Amino acid sequence: MNCKTTAFKPFPLLVAASLALPLAGCASEETGAPAVEPTTQAPEPEQAEQVGKADELPSDSKVLVAYFSRWENSVQTGDVDTMTSASVVVQGDEITGTTEYVADQVAAYTGGDLFQMRTSELYPEDFDETVDAAHEERDAPYLPPLQNTVDNLDQYDVVFLGFPIWSSTAPNAAASFLAENDLSGKTVVPFCTHDGYGQGSSFARVGELCPASTVLEGLAVPAAEVQSSQTDVVAWLESIGAPHVEESPSQQAGETPVSIDIGGTAIEGVLFDTPEARAFQAMMPCTISMVRYGDREYYGSIEGSIETDETGDLSFEDGAITYCPTNNTVAFFFSQSSNPDLTMGVIPIGRVTSDLAAFDAMGSRVEASFQN
Repeated sequence: MNCKTTAFKPFPLLVAASLALPLAGCASEETGAPAVEPTTQAPEPEQAEQVGKADELPSDSKVLVAYFSRWENSVQTGDVDTMTSASVVVQGDEITGTTEYVADQVAAYTGGDLFQMRTSELYPEDFDETVDAAHEERDAPYLPPLQNTVDNLDQYDVVFLGFPIWSSTAPNAAASFLAENDLSGKTVVPFCTHDGYGQGSSFARVGELCPASTVLEGLAVPAAEVQSSQTDVVAWLESIGAPHVEESPSQQAGETPVSIDIGGTAIEGVLFDTPEARAFQAMMPCTISMVRYGDREYYGSIEGSIETDETGDLSFEDGAITYCPTNNTVAFFFSQSSNPDLTMGVIPIGRVTSDLAAFDAMGSRVEASFQN
């Protein structure tokens, strides 16, 4: 696998400190932090201006998506088991931290600029050693210095702040970012990945560390579910009134283009990078006999089956390409997403990027041929 590498410096044990100031931040299942002499103290937390939903952020808001990810800040030998596979997403030869994966989705939706926090010293590769180091950082307290800075921070109106949950709170690297960057007057939106225990106190602590900012409702994504989190991420962004850059009909990051011929009508689409979508792609090229149902969808049975532990959702987005594990069918949904009325769960495996009006003139039965 292709892995990023950075020179590793051994970390001396943290010297016990009598500092009483608490650290703040967001957190996730990726746990750890290097043990080093405390040189920087956490700022005194104060009450944030607001924690909640925005009526609506201006559509022309300039967005920064700043995030800290364990994978990109740890010694790497390519041993994913050592790094713990739950903390990363493996796509072929590429390995991405779970927090970075969510950050990419936020940036794609908002059109924001990405900024990856890089600590001056790397964390241990071993997961348990990183946990111990994180505890030492928190107990000192110690804020690890960052080696990179944001160019022209003043240009940004909204700052999304992403991190993994470490010991029920945010990594101190996230607190370092807030200490090193004045976000006064800006809107701050936290998000985190975690291993099943939620965001802990991290979002509240972000509010405490941003007393002169408006802090909006955050999103906590289970690390094991980040590859299927797109619907939840979009719903959250819509709920807080985040700026939205309309998607281009072309391929997005992590998606595979697919061509579909339906009775001579060419339809373009993409398949997501999920286990179910990859399993369907392995069946292509294929032709599915489909039936129109309720002026909202075409569906048809597939040869073979797709193994999944997911039960699916009783809702859909217009343009969704889905797989239903209950009756082993693939479907196109082209309307009525506001009133789904589904009786069986469906799993999104892709989306149609062509104009959905093409489905209006199609008959009650069609043959849909899928090609890579």
